[in-house]
Amino acid sequence: MNSKLRRLLVRLYFLTTGLGLSLLLSGTLLVMRSSAEVTSSIPTTNLNGAPVPDWGKITFDSLPGIGSSGSFQANSQIIEQLGYDPSRQWTQGQKPSRFLSLGDFQDTFKLQNFDLDQIAKVSGIDTLSASLDQFGVMSRQTLDSLTKAVPNLGDFPIEQVLPIKDLITQSVGSFDATKTLNQLLAQSPQLGDISLANLDLSQYNVADIPNLEITQLGAFKDWQAVKIQDIPGLAKVPFNNFPDSPQTIGQTVGTVDVVFGAAEQKRDRSISGSTNVGFGVPCDKGCGHIELSGGTVLGRQWDSGKYQEVKGGQGVLGAVNGGKEPTGRHPFGEAFKVVIWDVSETQGTASMAMFFRICSRGAVDLGCTPYFLGPVPLMTFHEGDPIFLGKVTNEKSSNPSTPTSIA
Repeated sequence: MNSKLRRLLVRLYFLTTGLGLSLLLSGTLLVMRSSAEVTSSIPTTNLNGAPVPDWGKITFDSLPGIGSSGSFQANSQIIEQLGYDPSRQWTQGQKPSRFLSLGDFQDTFKLQNFDLDQIAKVSGIDTLSASLDQFGVMSRQTLDSLTKAVPNLGDFPIEQVLPIKDLITQSVGSFDATKTLNQLLAQSPQLGDISLANLDLSQYNVADIPNLEITQLGAFKDWQAVKIQDIPGLAKVPFNNFPDSPQTIGQTVGTVDVVFGAAEQKRDRSISGSTNVGFGVPCDKGCGHIELSGGTVLGRQWDSGKYQEVKGGQGVLGAVNGGKEPTGRHPFGEAFKVVIWDVSETQGTASMAMFFRICSRGAVDLGCTPYFLGPVPLMTFHEGDPIFLGKVTNEKSSNPSTPTSIA
């Protein structure tokens, strides 16, 4: 049976049975809208007639919580290569700022280019008064790494830098605090290995260390491992204020014509996939999707990542999650992936979500995992709604996507 005809019969069935039940219960005829407005979990704006995220009003703190729990456990070889443990776990409902790290966005948002002074100006948070234990890079520093990171810190007399003075006193007892930090480390280089984690950092503020607020995050040792929430004010910075903010890729807008459930099979006009295999990956079975109309995308489908996976990731970390990620698109760049998730054939609705990845591209480049940290809800579309697609091409992959366990 033609899929659109079957779809129409299903809708007529639910309409008539639902209408009969409604009349039985209330005696009132309910008039259904032919096309509902897009509902959103985030602030949106309009682009070419379609709703898109309003990055000027979206922060990591304002994003919805993740829809499922998960974890990533690094092996001992990875931990040894990096010098720190990039493992993490996340629980359903948790904000992305609690499980995403600075290093995950090294090549995209480039959050490492921020300093606390810049963050304060765009977030409205007084970062100078934040305690040092709230500044996640500090517990990872030694005297040597801190001196190298903070501009001119080594030129200050130690007696003028209370946390450093207390740390050295705690470690070696009495010493000449009128010396600069550079002078002391030149005289006793072994002191450079003293870790700031040995100090009760909650007793000091950012303002207690000269120039700390103007030090780029990327100058600190092991900055890649620090969570977004552990940088004062960063989770409240609007995305469009990031050093490399999200940009639209392409201009194509289509219309959600029909929403199909996972019973669909043999669909070969896809616009979804991954950067690894392209964005024309066909589907053999379990092909829940939205069928599009309008211009160059008439009859094309965007498959649901809830039911279909594709190859993703790069480097050593590309093997995580079996090397698979939900099929989807990148209309706003590669910091995250946009995925069609829940599809309801009876209601004619489809939800859109974000998926994130874990990256480690420091001196030891381990690449990135597939985009498997999600879903983080974005919007829900109804049949007849406009939808922003980004750059759509006629590319087509020869290998189909892989059905998930629930397809």
